[in-house]
Amino acid sequence: GGGGAGTASVSPAGAGSYGMASCTSTGAATRLVGGTWLWKGRGLTQIRTNGGPSARFTTAMAYDADRHRLILFGGSGLLDQFGDTWSWDGHVWTQPHPVHHPGTLSDHLMAYDEARRQVVLYGGIHGLYEHGSPITETWTWDGQDWNLRATTGPPSLKGMAMAFDPLSRRLVLFGGSRFLNAGYSNATWSWDGQGWTILAQTAGPAPRNGVSLGFDRASQALLLFGGAVENPADAGGAGGTAVADTWSFVGGAWKLLSPPSSPSARSHAVIAYDTPGHRLILFSGTACPFRSETWAWDGADWKLLRPSTSPQPRTQAS
Repeated sequence: GGGGAGTASVSPAGAGSYGMASCTSTGAATRLVGGTWLWKGRGLTQIRTNGGPSARFTTAMAYDADRHRLILFGGSGLLDQFGDTWSWDGHVWTQPHPVHHPGTLSDHLMAYDEARRQVVLYGGIHGLYEHGSPITETWTWDGQDWNLRATTGPPSLKGMAMAFDPLSRRLVLFGGSRFLNAGYSNATWSWDGQGWTILAQTAGPAPRNGVSLGFDRASQALLLFGGAVENPADAGGAGGTAVADTWSFVGGAWKLLSPPSSPSARSHAVIAYDTPGHRLILFSGTACPFRSETWAWDGADWKLLRPSTSPQPRTQAS
């Protein structure tokens, strides 16, 4: 998840949790963590699995509703970058070996396109850190292989977010920043199955990266939370300043909401829709120290949940 902080369609069981634990500003070493956690309406519970994806961050996952599987692709370790595909059926991880795939990637996006009934992967960085190259390719997953659908699109940036909007029947992509966070975006793009279109907007969230974006079926709107905005004092390298605003996106227009309660400022939090609970669930994020609270959005307000079990604080999970 770091790149793909949120997806519009996620299984009720939630998502695997791969991210980074701790925070360098606290004096503790940052380390990779692996593990699969399931949300069942009352809390996140770790599932013991044999095998599965290695510990990683800046990976992406999306629920393939046609095949009833969560699909994970790529991501980064501290010294490695991955180009592997994994499938979760609610009980075990399996590793397909597709003939074609996007190559090793991190900071890419994935979401399920309900209109065309396929998982879509966009963008990402090929190569680690300052040696990486941005990719502007769009791929789809058919259950057995990855298919290249387009080679041009929005600028490939770090910390973008993408989710499906059932009202427009398109995927919506927002935000991101260049390497070393030098230059942030507030552009909104849409994917119609054939190509990308930038949407005209007169107002909206400030340029930022690491936002959380998901479709809220209760209010019938895309919901955006938080992220990190550019801070000139960062000199391009410290990751921006975390914010805590909540926005909705309906009919091609952004609207700033004023809920009575709100999670604290953060970027790179995980968000997914809990179908049985009729609410969006938000977890973790970055605003040193890393966060570990669980919040629910019911269509009008945020509520802090207090589950009995929860993963340790982390960022850039999926």
